[in-house]
This record gives sequence, structure tokens and C-alpha cells, in this order.
Amino acid sequence: MLGAPTRVLEVVKKQTGGLLWKVQRMTKTRRANAKARHARTHQVEDILRACAQEPQPDTTPAPPAGTAEVSAGTKSE
Repeated sequence: MLGAPTRVLEVVKKQTGGLLWKVQRMTKTRRANAKARHARTHQVEDILRACAQEPQPDTTPAPPAGTAEVSAGTKSE
């Protein structure tokens, strides 16, 4: 759909009976900006979709039994 030339309407001025609209041509700059905006929208949607999924269970192996963790800064007597 982005490749097809489209017309964009722009408000020229407000009249007492409503708005006066003017048809703008799709220029190279407008088309490039629309493509960039479209890509950013898809990136945001992908991020939101990834965040909405349930978190994966932690697959790190548990420490072997019988080993005690020593916290830094404490002495055992």
C-alpha cells in the first residue's frame, strides 16, 4: 500500500461553514516519511507483543547441594 501514490488532504483554512480542504500530492519526502513512520510502528508493535508474552521459566542450573553461599563483607567465626 505504501508504494501506491495516494492523496493526502490538508486543511487550508477554516470557514464559517466548515473546513476548506486542499489535496496534496504524495512527494518523495512524504513517502519516505510515511515508510519510516510505518516501520517504527511495526517495531513498537513487535516490542509490545514480546512483552505481552508470558516470561520464560528460569533455566539456570541450581547450585550443587551442600555448598553454602558466602556473602561479601561478612565474616563467619
